[in-house]
Amino acid sequence: MFCAPSHAGLPHLETMLDDIPYSLAQIARHLDIKESTLKTYKRQGFAPRAIMLALFWETKWGQSLAHTDAHNRAVSFAGQVRGLQEQIKRMAGIIWRLETEIDRSTVEGIPANLPIFNTN
Repeated sequence: MFCAPSHAGLPHLETMLDDIPYSLAQIARHLDIKESTLKTYKRQGFAPRAIMLALFWETKWGQSLAHTDAHNRAVSFAGQVRGLQEQIKRMAGIIWRLETEIDRSTVEGIPANLPIFNTN
């Protein structure tokens, strides 16, 4: 459902600020807030959820979560592709058998109701 952690799952504000390799002025500018506001949040130890989430995605934990999710989805999609490729191979084999039976039945007069769908 949601990728972002709950408020309880977020690192402490000061921990996140320490993890981001920029000054408070640069972080405040990125968040489009005043540096004094960010300093107030830091002094209080908390900030509005939107600020906390924005900071989270800039930390190593947020980036790790995003990269892990992308990797897991890629692995899952690669597995789906392999499964679909195997299904295509099976279907191509069935089509080849059908075409062979059609060719045989028209040339040799073999009944058209042969068990051509038997995949054993």
